[in-house]
Amino acid sequence: MGKAALPPHLQNATTLRPPETEADRRIWQTHPQLGYDMIRSDVEPTTAAAVRLHHQHFDGSGFPRHDADTPSRNFYEGNRIHIYGRIVFAADLYDRLSYRFDARRRYSFEVLHHMHSREEGWLDPEIIAALPRVIPPFPPGMKVQLSDNSQAVVVSHSAKTPYRPMVRQFDADGWTLNGRLIDLAREGGLEIKLAAGVPVAGFMPEEGEVEANEDRPVVGSN
Repeated sequence: MGKAALPPHLQNATTLRPPETEADRRIWQTHPQLGYDMIRSDVEPTTAAAVRLHHQHFDGSGFPRHDADTPSRNFYEGNRIHIYGRIVFAADLYDRLSYRFDARRRYSFEVLHHMHSREEGWLDPEIIAALPRVIPPFPPGMKVQLSDNSQAVVVSHSAKTPYRPMVRQFDADGWTLNGRLIDLAREGGLEIKLAAGVPVAGFMPEEGEVEANEDRPVVGSN
């Protein structure tokens, strides 16, 4: 909403493709405050807070800056950012990363990897830990190739072991789904090698990293 009040040449700028000049960047970074000013008197305070804070980063590097006395620091960082703002920022970043610059759509396991490896400092650790549990890296219906070179399809997603879902193998013809039902969380010798034809080795978390976070709360609270 705040972008609608910006000059036309700034309305399509994004977190991943900000304006090129410093002057334009400063104007563009006012759009969360502009959106907040538009709706603050007509919606609940928590909703308005999400709009105002949805570009604040957990490490304090977000915008707009709200500490005029100390411009090198940002008052809104960590748990000072309303939890709704932290969630909306994560959703916005996921949406932006879902498409490459050549417009090809990324798969969930690719997006989750980029969020964890490139922008981790921007995100609430509890939210980034929860993402694979609520957004399946390998969603049901995705065709995969296992480490034994057999073909299978994902049939269900486990929040406890999101990178090791339940799959069903294809028959030898590669089309008929009458093969073995395999819970990859229980089959230590098998893992996904290709997903929709894409090698997944570079996109997988360290062994046990996601599972170690399964007992953490999904989000924090203010």
